[in-house]
Amino acid sequence: MPPSYLLDTSALAAHFLGEPGGDFVADCLRKRQVAICTLTIVEFHFLLKRHGMKPAEWRRVWALCRELVVSVHAIDETVANLAVEIRTRGNARIPLADACIAACAARHGLTLIHADGHFAALPPQVKAINLRTVAS
Repeated sequence: MPPSYLLDTSALAAHFLGEPGGDFVADCLRKRQVAICTLTIVEFHFLLKRHGMKPAEWRRVWALCRELVVSVHAIDETVANLAVEIRTRGNARIPLADACIAACAARHGLTLIHADGHFAALPPQVKAINLRTVAS
């Protein structure tokens, strides 16, 4: 079964750090409904490093995560152009990496799962679920 969702780094953090909405992410991972963007791998590594995780721990956590992720999508020219459109059409500034991750979701017809307030600025072409509203 193809994935339904694309996880933003904030969604992975919610799951692995026990934050609100983490149970929803865990359920999606268990059901094998999740894809990620290659940028999420990099952001997730640095997020866990900021939380004190050592490289060996990171590799273990990433291996566990990767087993549950159905697919990893790269940033290609189409996704890059969509990211430009998202940053241009959004009603507030969206960080570049997040615009690329959102564009990756849109390009592959996936619903973005996140816990970042700035994603409220996404244009309607990007389907998204804010974990803060799911956890409430």
